[in-house]
Amino acid sequence: MEMIFCPNCNKLTGYKRVIGFGTFFAVLLTAGFWLLALPFYPKRCITCGLGKSESVSWTRTWRAPALAGIAIIVLVILYGYVSDRFIDGRHGLSKNTVEQMRADLVPYGNWYHTMQLGEMRQAERRVFGARVAEIEHYMTGSGQWAGTDLAVIKFCKPHDCGDHGGVFSIDVSTGRAAGELRSESEVIVYLGDYGNADELPSFLKSEVEGDSSDVVSRRNVVYVH
Repeated sequence: MEMIFCPNCNKLTGYKRVIGFGTFFAVLLTAGFWLLALPFYPKRCITCGLGKSESVSWTRTWRAPALAGIAIIVLVILYGYVSDRFIDGRHGLSKNTVEQMRADLVPYGNWYHTMQLGEMRQAERRVFGARVAEIEHYMTGSGQWAGTDLAVIKFCKPHDCGDHGGVFSIDVSTGRAAGELRSESEVIVYLGDYGNADELPSFLKSEVEGDSSDVVSRRNVVYVH
């Protein structure tokens, strides 16, 4: 409350913003965004309802709207940062990571550098768990794009690609990742961020089918989360 001389009441009286049930419902309906409008509510005399702008000069009424405007600008800037950092990526990967991946994998390019990116390493650990340490020794490989947003990394053990290798795929627009690791006798499919085998990207499904029906030895396929 602010004490101001009211010309209607002809006395010093309190001025405050009136917030009623209408404001409460507006806040609920706008998921809280209506709170940004509260600083613009006019202060009124608690006795007669005369607005502050009608009681004092404009130079004494600009402060609250100005502060609210600054707050809105700050929120817009923060939203822009969050959108650039997370929404463009995760839900998908960050914009910077995706740009670096597109530069690396043109075409079949520097797949190893791509796998060293922070978000890629996090996704790799999320999918393969403790076996990431084993994959670190698979230094032979390639990377490519299967469509617009699906990055596919193939890797294998040097001089033994047939029996020790795998595939890692990640959709950069959603951040969903999955993979497979093959050995002499089986193919383990890591569903990762997918609920079941039917949801896996078609490219990864084809890789699993090809690895499990090798002309030399048929491998068992095991699906794990």
